[in-house]
Amino acid sequence: KPLRFKPGRLCVNADVEPGGYLKAEVLDQATKALPGYELLACTAVTGDSIKTVVAWKQNTTIANQGKNSCQIRFVVKNAKLYSFWVEPVSKSTGQNSHET
Repeated sequence: KPLRFKPGRLCVNADVEPGGYLKAEVLDQATKALPGYELLACTAVTGDSIKTVVAWKQNTTIANQGKNSCQIRFVVKNAKLYSFWVEPVSKSTGQNSHET
């Protein structure tokens, strides 16, 4: 499903069993991975956490591409994804919008 959101960090609530992982890639409207947000560039999420930030080799935040929406594809192995959200960050500091 196409998504629109403010720039921020992709967070997940997931339970990943030993030997498993959760990865994500950000897709454009043609369902092609955006440069830097490919599955191979994603750092695997492991363990059990109610809030883990998904990151890529050169990116820790995501944003819509101009006025276009995007999609997020999750790939899981021996894992349960309970929820995901984009946590806004301050443009000036790069910190979470609720942090000071």
